[in-house]
Amino acid sequence: MTKLSRRQLLLAGFFTGAGISIATSYFRDQINSNKSSQDEEGSEIAYETKISESEIRQIKRSVNLKQPLIPYNRQMSKILVRCCRLATEQYLRGLEDPEYDGAIANLPSYFSQLNDYEQITAFRAIRQRSWLEPLFKKTMLRDLIPKTDLIYAGFILKSSANNIIVFRGTQEPEEWIANLNVQQIDYQSNNPQAGKIHQGFNNLYFSGVQQWLHQEIEQLNPAIPCYVAGHSLGGAIAVLAALDLGLNFSNLREQIQMYNYAPPRVGNPTFAKFYSDLVPNSYRVVNQADSTWLLPPTQLDNAIYLHVGQRWSFINQTGDLNPNHQLAAYQVAIDNEVEISRPIIAPGVFQR
Repeated sequence: MTKLSRRQLLLAGFFTGAGISIATSYFRDQINSNKSSQDEEGSEIAYETKISESEIRQIKRSVNLKQPLIPYNRQMSKILVRCCRLATEQYLRGLEDPEYDGAIANLPSYFSQLNDYEQITAFRAIRQRSWLEPLFKKTMLRDLIPKTDLIYAGFILKSSANNIIVFRGTQEPEEWIANLNVQQIDYQSNNPQAGKIHQGFNNLYFSGVQQWLHQEIEQLNPAIPCYVAGHSLGGAIAVLAALDLGLNFSNLREQIQMYNYAPPRVGNPTFAKFYSDLVPNSYRVVNQADSTWLLPPTQLDNAIYLHVGQRWSFINQTGDLNPNHQLAAYQVAIDNEVEISRPIIAPGVFQR
């Protein structure tokens, strides 16, 4: 199998950074177009103009999200954040090697703690060719054009102790477009209390991921913990997957624990309440030097977005937008156990 070159990883990072910049600019433009007032203090207030900090805090208090019944597990978080990196490497390897089968054991970041796990599947789908590719062929970016029409989006592992389901972050042009499709639509449930969610995340999950997941879920032992994890876009998909499993596989429900890293907001307050009641053992880990977890803004036009999961924070300021978001910054912090459950406003200052 071919190895991932430093050039490939740098180019992947370039597109991640470009996508983050585009998303940030998009949300700024959306809000500045109808700016009315500004009251922006605190660690979770980003690009808010029509809603004040006090109003945001009131929304959070009124929802009263259910807190985890199980403590945050630092050792599992160390494993899960590394698995998220493997999911990205899995995707990149798949672009270069048409014969690659999605196995993670030979990827550069594979680690010995996974030797006790069996990989039961690799999520993959038919890749949609981008309109940008003819332009790439005329530039130094032509090497980015994939050699295969299959793309990998994550994997499932099982052992005698745990089940692990992992989703990677944004890589494909269609996924960047989905990130910006922020209109809220009804969550696909028969329960009228399920609320509304981000249309782009909805489309990505229900158009492919759900089917892959349901096909394999019977292979998991429902008597042991089931960890669902993801980074960035993968964190949003992890939220939808954890909820889907809780709704449709009652024998697995009590075992679900969701960990995500730099996740965007997924749905409105009604959805957040619906989610937390069903999947209370959820944890989101954020680098407060990273801006992506502040998107979509709490208020965007007439839509309200609210995070789910108990928040764990740290600051790893690399000095640039993209590295602050990359998994390396998260892995270093989690390995050193510096994440805390109180939101940080600045080094040494904590939000009450």
